Amino acid sequence: MIISLSGVDCAGKTTQLERLMSHLEGARRRPIALWYRPGYSEELNALRAAIRKIRPQAIPRVDTDRKRHQRAFASPRVRRTWLAAALIDSAMHYALKLRALSLAGRTVVCDRYLDDAMMDMAFKFPELEPWSKAALNAVATVSPKPQPAFLVTLPHDEMLRRMQDKDEPFPDPPDIRDRRFERYQALAATGRYVVLDGTQPRDAIHQQIVASL
Repeated sequence: MIISLSGVDCAGKTTQLERLMSHLEGARRRPIALWYRPGYSEELNALRAAIRKIRPQAIPRVDTDRKRHQRAFASPRVRRTWLAAALIDSAMHYALKLRALSLAGRTVVCDRYLDDAMMDMAFKFPELEPWSKAALNAVATVSPKPQPAFLVTLPHDEMLRRMQDKDEPFPDPPDIRDRRFERYQALAATGRYVVLDGTQPRDAIHQQIVASL
């Protein structure tokens, strides 16, 4: 079984994921929680680390300051290479790793899923070439469909208030933040998700999740 949990920033996804994991463990469903962002799987990170040992400047580090990171990714060659690696990584993660875990009898709880991943790719690579868009659609076609898929929403003003309280060190720029919010609002209207109102009490949201399993 594969369950996904998506939604706007600061909507309470982490809290609900932790509660869902506790519920599934109590029901002996053998849950495993997976967080994934395209291009940052454990396997690909390990490969990058190995390459950096041989050629330290070959791959830009994510943990460098923002300006250095942006300069590194200004290179078309770096962007094409990173995009190709991220697409292959996504296919391995969704189409193979998740499916294998599910077939092995594990209940996989995904913190983010394909729509979140495709959103990240579109924002990181706004110039996505036709071949990469086709590759993303191919990954979606061969990947298992979560049942159920949850999407936590918030009003825009409430999201901003919570983000200010949380004070994350590396938030999205305001334009990306607002575009991401609009994308999630559009996804909530597709009918493909169990939509959860993030302004409700935590217990009420949890009960709605449990009732949908």
